[in-house]
Amino acid sequence: MLATLGRIRAHIESFVSFLPPLLTRMTVGYGFFLTGRGKLAHLDNLIEQFQTWGIPYPHLQAPMVAGLEYIGGMALLAGLLTRPFALALASTMVVAL
Repeated sequence: MLATLGRIRAHIESFVSFLPPLLTRMTVGYGFFLTGRGKLAHLDNLIEQFQTWGIPYPHLQAPMVAGLEYIGGMALLAGLLTRPFALALASTMVVAL
């Protein structure tokens, strides 16, 4: 009886094992999409903020970061090029920290 329950449990676990990575990717992708969209909508404010922080070339870096978050978020949601976009997004977050 216990062996049967163990096999059933293993079967169920293998059937739903894709859910945690999927939900994580969707949550993170949606978060980046929303922040990128907000930054692109208010790009002048972002450039000004980058200038006050002393970030070099804010007119180049602000649209790049906003675009990366927007496009990278959409790519994560769609499951396209997830590793390259995750690496790029993680690197911008390390710089932001």
